[in-house]
Amino acid sequence: MQNGEIAMGEKLFSQMKKDTTTYGVMMSGYVKNNRAQDAIDLFFKIGKPNDVNLLVFFSACAQLGDEKALNLGKQMFSRLSTDFHEKNNKVLHAVLYMFIKCSDIKNAEKLFARLNKNVITYGSMMTMYNSRNEPEKTLTLFEQMKMEKIEPNDKIFVLIINAFFQLGDLLKAQELFVKIQTKTSIVYDAMLNGLANNNRGEQALDLFRQMTVLPNEYTFTILFKICTQIGDKNSIQFGKNLLENIPVQYQTNTVVFNSALHMLMQNGEIAMGEKLFSQMKKDTTTYGVMMSVNAYGLNGMGMEAVKLFRQIPPDKVDDVINVCVLNACSHSGLIDEAREIFRNIPRKERTEKIYTAMIDALSRSNLVDEAQDLISEFEQSHSPCYSMYMSILSAARNQRNPSLAQKIFDRIQPHFHNQQDYSTSAAVLLANTYALSGDWSAASDIRMKMNQSGMRKMAGLSWTVVDEKIVKFRAHDRSHPQSEEIYAELERLTSELIEHGYKCDTSWITRPLMNDETEESVISGHSERLAIAIHLIQRPVPSRIQVMKNLRVCGDCHHARET
Repeated sequence: MQNGEIAMGEKLFSQMKKDTTTYGVMMSGYVKNNRAQDAIDLFFKIGKPNDVNLLVFFSACAQLGDEKALNLGKQMFSRLSTDFHEKNNKVLHAVLYMFIKCSDIKNAEKLFARLNKNVITYGSMMTMYNSRNEPEKTLTLFEQMKMEKIEPNDKIFVLIINAFFQLGDLLKAQELFVKIQTKTSIVYDAMLNGLANNNRGEQALDLFRQMTVLPNEYTFTILFKICTQIGDKNSIQFGKNLLENIPVQYQTNTVVFNSALHMLMQNGEIAMGEKLFSQMKKDTTTYGVMMSVNAYGLNGMGMEAVKLFRQIPPDKVDDVINVCVLNACSHSGLIDEAREIFRNIPRKERTEKIYTAMIDALSRSNLVDEAQDLISEFEQSHSPCYSMYMSILSAARNQRNPSLAQKIFDRIQPHFHNQQDYSTSAAVLLANTYALSGDWSAASDIRMKMNQSGMRKMAGLSWTVVDEKIVKFRAHDRSHPQSEEIYAELERLTSELIEHGYKCDTSWITRPLMNDETEESVISGHSERLAIAIHLIQRPVPSRIQVMKNLRVCGDCHHARET
């Protein structure tokens, strides 16, 4: 059973004389092989279970983690005598773990309060609080541990470091890290991951260079994640060097190499990513990485994505991979390939995300009638999906087709009239479509109705990381201390773009100009351009610029970026 030979173990168990020990061994084997229900069923065949049987039973309930398992565990716990409670701390620890895994916080806290505590029980409670985003309670328990003179181990230190990072208190996390006399690899991992999650990637790489213990597999995955986040020439080279020096014990570790593959594909190192992919041991995640970062789709290599998809063994194709290949086809205009892939997915396996991806592909190819038919097919057995309608509405906007936009908007309203965010986004797109087609009166009417009904358009934001700090911009934002330099750089950049053939597409201006505005000034002040410009005034200029948005990019900004 301990080696996964379940059938042989069951056969032997059925033939042998049974006692509480053999039942316990069999139950433990089931739990080890993630067959908790079998362990629970076996438990109820034991006449008088011993402490080990009880411990494994509660562990099995914890593994299932659902309400039914919790109720079974609570029933069994209620049968145990008070005398048992006082003498069997290991079993009670298993009960505590069951409460935690089944999210019964009230009973977990109640039991913890009267337990003979040790470092393991404290660790279990701290893990629960951190997972519930209650780091203050974790820190309170840490102080309680000190008062009870229970020595923390490296796992406790990891939990406390994580709690400080959850609170955004990087200084306290660093102070604790410095005080830890024996730093294990998992303690380093906690610091590296916390710094990465707080946009301190460069600081994390510096810490790794000072690391005094051997890294583990998680260390490598964190480092590749950091290199992906930073994304400049130096960090990607660091990641490549790291990849070339993976210790021999991790040479077949798919977790490590999947994270390296993600770094390469995410940062456009497609040739090197494909080489690594061809050489490494593969699992479902490996194929998902190759598809999910959308490196092929975003780099106009949709056919390469399709070719890769056709190489994936059927048992390794999942929902994520299907969606990603459809998205790659969508961005590359490969509508016939998208249709073929979609048709080959059994109808009962077509999820909402798969339908949405296919509808987006059809909409981008202006096949809106076919897209609407697909929505109708989906709604035969599902509730309406907002993003499907928005794909067609976006296509109508791109086609400058207000009649189609109005038709789709009218379909959206009955389904989502109680969800103001959805209604607002759809109304904004409809107004923009009228404006793009030159019907300023209709666009103005829609915006007036939005104001009267209390609808508020979501402000468009772009954000980027400069010197490990997040910088946010709105359109025509002048709140940044370097605004004068940013706008001077924008003016220089616009002039250079014009020299290379760029011409401002004024159709993307969706409101009347103010007296002091020009068409160029309205377009060039968009938030994504401000985010790009702030990087261009840095010295040295970064080799890679990453900008995130809460709304889709304006067509003219997209064209300018490509120019």
